Order: sequence, then structure tokens, then C-alpha cells
Amino acid sequence: MTGRPPPVADPNIVTAGLTYRRVNSKRKKEPMPVVPLLIVIAFVAVIVLLTMHLWQW
Repeated sequence: MTGRPPPVADPNIVTAGLTYRRVNSKRKKEPMPVVPLLIVIAFVAVIVLLTMHLWQW
């Protein structure tokens, strides 16, 4: 393990994706599906737990 921090998603990409999704949902006027949101939340939680676990070493 080197001292480098693990790669983290660029917040600019994340905010751009969120605004893009918001504009699309406004244009389509459909409720956002819950399953992709849960998948994203689970993915972020796994990444956060992994980074915390790696930082302990």
C-alpha cells in the first residue's frame, strides 16, 4: 500500500450528472425510479466503507 489516497469520483462530474438528471426528469415529467437511486446509494456506501477501511492501514 502506498501513501496515495484511493481514487475518488470527481465532484464536478457528479454535480453535472445530477443536474443533467434533474433537467431530464423535468422535461419528461416522470417520477425518478427508486431502484437506480438505491443502487447508487449502495455503491457510494461501499466506496466510502472501502476507503475508510483502506485509510486504517
